[in-house]
Amino acid sequence: MNKKLFSLRVIGLFAVVNLLAPAVWATAWYVESSTGNDAFDGLSPQTAFKTLQKGIDAAKEGDEVVVGDGVYSPIKVSNKPHGIIIRSVNGSAKTIIDGGGKDTCASLYGGGEEAATTLKGFTLRNGTKGVVSGTVVDCVISNNIATGTYDYGGGSSFSTLISCHVVGNVAGYGGGLYPGGVGCAENCIFKDNKATQYGGAIYSIEEIPFVNCVFENNAAKSYANS
Repeated sequence: MNKKLFSLRVIGLFAVVNLLAPAVWATAWYVESSTGNDAFDGLSPQTAFKTLQKGIDAAKEGDEVVVGDGVYSPIKVSNKPHGIIIRSVNGSAKTIIDGGGKDTCASLYGGGEEAATTLKGFTLRNGTKGVVSGTVVDCVISNNIATGTYDYGGGSSFSTLISCHVVGNVAGYGGGLYPGGVGCAENCIFKDNKATQYGGAIYSIEEIPFVNCVFENNAAKSYANS
């Protein structure tokens, strides 16, 4: 065989392998609060982890964490700059992350782009914030109260929100959302959020895109819905 032709074929093969690598190498990790065990390998529904944080820690960049019904403790994504996907099996009504009034429900910044990690189909409730960073899809973000020095964004800070219900959250600035120059919202409902200072629904000093969002009964000292 012509050496030049062989070399081109090898280069082409490696290009195809690299193109397919994310799909081939991505792993699904399973979490089941009722039947799981953190001593299991997490690689099937039958050998699922029990805690959501265990599944997140096991996942590599590009992996998916598949989560069964239950109420879970707050989570944090670390050292995954290109992000992971965390999705529920049965949606936000049955899959809950509860902050217990002490912690942010979901901290999704993994060290890269703010929106790199995706969280889909959860209720995020009773936290000192609902969610920080990430792309948040089909979630209910409710009854979170931001307190202390970083009193911004009771429902969400620095996140991209898509088809979410942001309800009954409280902060000094931006009861529902503080975009922080990077966040935005599409097809979301902001209802009954409150700011003790500015922006009952949203507080932002930058021009941020909001597409097809509904604002209802948000309250603030100034600028209730913005």
